[in-house]
Amino acid sequence: MDSVNQPGDDDQFTRVARELWESKGGRLTVVRRILCETIGSQSAAFDAEGLLVLAQKRDPLISLSSVYRTIKTLEEAGLLNAIDGRDGERLYEMSTHEGQSTSHIVCHDCGQVVSLDDPCLPFRETPTIAAQGFNAKRISLRIEASCKELSEV
Repeated sequence: MDSVNQPGDDDQFTRVARELWESKGGRLTVVRRILCETIGSQSAAFDAEGLLVLAQKRDPLISLSSVYRTIKTLEEAGLLNAIDGRDGERLYEMSTHEGQSTSHIVCHDCGQVVSLDDPCLPFRETPTIAAQGFNAKRISLRIEASCKELSEV
């Protein structure tokens, strides 16, 4: 079992998650800390099962239900974005900015998910949304495509 980190030892994602749980009157348990540190080390979109495998390398007793509960809390707080991957697969990535807009390309062939950094998306789409009588809370653009590598084989 891992030793317990002191609050000042956390990476940025884990520190924000710690503040989240403390603001709700809870605490960053050892399991939550391991999951948050594992999430914080991801550079690509991940699924719950993959997160479980990585987290269990540090603590084999972590359960899939703990992973899903942690993901749900982090997603509701806006710290994680959910992405609909290929064939309905649910993927997650860390939120990188305020404003709650995300853009992704999902490869229909291999399932790869590529995040697009498009800070103009809310500026482009908000007027259209407002013209339809709505107030945008979150904007998500998902582009399904086929990767050139596989289509040329």
